[in-house]
Amino acid sequence: MRFHGKFNSSVIFILLALAFSGCFWTRLLIGPNWSENYALQSAGATASPPAINDGKYDTYGVVQPGDKPRIFTITLPRPREIRRIVIYNGNLYWFDIKFWDDRLKTWRTAVAVRRRKKSVFQGAQEKYDFRQVKFTTDKILIYVRRTVNDGVVEKVNPRPGDKVIGRAFKRIFDTPIQVYRILVEKPAYVREVELYGLARER
Repeated sequence: MRFHGKFNSSVIFILLALAFSGCFWTRLLIGPNWSENYALQSAGATASPPAINDGKYDTYGVVQPGDKPRIFTITLPRPREIRRIVIYNGNLYWFDIKFWDDRLKTWRTAVAVRRRKKSVFQGAQEKYDFRQVKFTTDKILIYVRRTVNDGVVEKVNPRPGDKVIGRAFKRIFDTPIQVYRILVEKPAYVREVELYGLARER
């Protein structure tokens, strides 16, 4: 009987501990409770292009190639602690997610994505969900390095402004000639970007 009483006391203690630490076990088993989506237009955020935060998954924000890098931006109405970034992708597969560090007055990299296509027929990943981030900011940008639609050409004499991504020597008529690999950029597409923090405990 004494052993049975100790056993019951242990069970009661464990159940009470679980009851008081319910939030901890909920987060451990099913993950944290997320805040509302800070990036939405309806929450006061602005984006360039605007289609990436309109709350619609059938619209696309498009950034054209040119002299400037292909960049998507979102500006929040006030600084927020960001713990999760979701990107509903169009055609990106090499890109950086950066946030503005107002204390250091510089852009810092939160996530660097480097995917490789297995074949020319493989499309881009449809959705990225980054949950291992933690920073406070009111601005983020997506710096596009490569899309699945970009091409590569070889030139012996690159022009000013050509984006050289590699070089090699080829033999032409038994003469070794240095050939440059030039990135030919295409429009970059993103459907939607979502930013979350942790929901406040009530």
